[in-house]
Amino acid sequence: EKALIKDKRAELVIHNLSIYRQPHKKIKALAFCATKSHAQYMNRKFNELGYSSLCLLGESTDKERKEACEKLQSDREDLQIICSVDIFGEGVDIPGITHILLLRPTQSFSLFLQQIGRGLRKTEDKEIVYILDFVGNFKNSYVAPLALKGLYSLEEMKFKKETLSNLTFSPPPKCFINIHAKVKQIWKQELSRILLPTNKKELLLHYYKEFRCQLDPKDSLQMMDFFANPVAPHPQIFIQGTGFSNWLRAKKYFKERLEKEMPDMVHLSDYEESLLDTPGEAFLTHIEKELHPTKSYKMAVLRCLLKYPLSETSWNIHHLAKDFLSFYLQNPSLIQDWDGLAKFPDPKNLPLSKVKEKLKRYPLFYLSNKQDSFFLLDKKENLFWLKEEIHPYWQNPEFRTLVIDRVHYCLAKYCQKKGFILLKF
Repeated sequence: EKALIKDKRAELVIHNLSIYRQPHKKIKALAFCATKSHAQYMNRKFNELGYSSLCLLGESTDKERKEACEKLQSDREDLQIICSVDIFGEGVDIPGITHILLLRPTQSFSLFLQQIGRGLRKTEDKEIVYILDFVGNFKNSYVAPLALKGLYSLEEMKFKKETLSNLTFSPPPKCFINIHAKVKQIWKQELSRILLPTNKKELLLHYYKEFRCQLDPKDSLQMMDFFANPVAPHPQIFIQGTGFSNWLRAKKYFKERLEKEMPDMVHLSDYEESLLDTPGEAFLTHIEKELHPTKSYKMAVLRCLLKYPLSETSWNIHHLAKDFLSFYLQNPSLIQDWDGLAKFPDPKNLPLSKVKEKLKRYPLFYLSNKQDSFFLLDKKENLFWLKEEIHPYWQNPEFRTLVIDRVHYCLAKYCQKKGFILLKF
């Protein structure tokens, strides 16, 4: 914030605003600032130097926001600039915007695109919109060059095998991008630093930061957060072949690396940290190994078990069979994943004996057939139960939430891959 609230920096912004404008046309600008104090400071400087400006913040009323937008849009009103932090993101509609002033650094691709998108609405008398980026040389500011190339993440750049030497931009017709040579050099240096690391963990740290900055800083990042974002990396890249044995260990590493840089952001909750080096951590790791299942059966079983009361640690297979079948009937597109059910004339009337046979032969067997498995199976007695060492964790609501997150993610990702629709988890 101290680096942004400087008179010379403010004067630079205003100088460029006076250069990049259409003669005899009213300036209608949105200035995206870093903090409340920064927005208030820029508002004051704009007014001091001859521009009509006001500041809208989170506490501004709906009436104040509506009136400000109408004044900015109108050619009969004096208002030229609105300074804000994050209230003018997605959903704001001021078609006449002539300038977008990017005064805050961001590592969020979606936020960057939302900000510049506020100025891209067309109107009959609108010939141009100026997007002035004053933080292009900020440390870690790789978002702008990648977004301008049509990319949505660092991971996508590596996937498409884009090279640093090809840092060129091809904007649509009638769009122009003017980048200062020094800024372009800084962009290349920054991208080189993060895309060509000697340690793979360093690259994963940047993937994590890039995605983490888009979410609530008070919440620990969970796997379903990745699924909810179409451009998010796959959690598997953080926990397989990286030196991190599981998602908790990855987050612990990120927490230690980012404590000074992001002191107010929760990376690993206190409860998650308490699970390290316990059977609870081992159980979560076991589930995470199923991130690329060949069938939905095991995750469907776990989903059924998670619906039962916290106190239950053993289950009658007859009862489990009813719920297992019900899960597939509630998700019709998943029926084709189970050949016996898909071929049966009336799936909802499939005999429970066949469901029990399926359970014992496949998911229950493979969840319990190894020495280090966490479940036990007695086919003769029709019982399936959890090993005693896991009971205190399984019966803890916080732990149950972590298990649900992993099972839900695995099922949702599997359905997405296969083209199934998960209607009900």
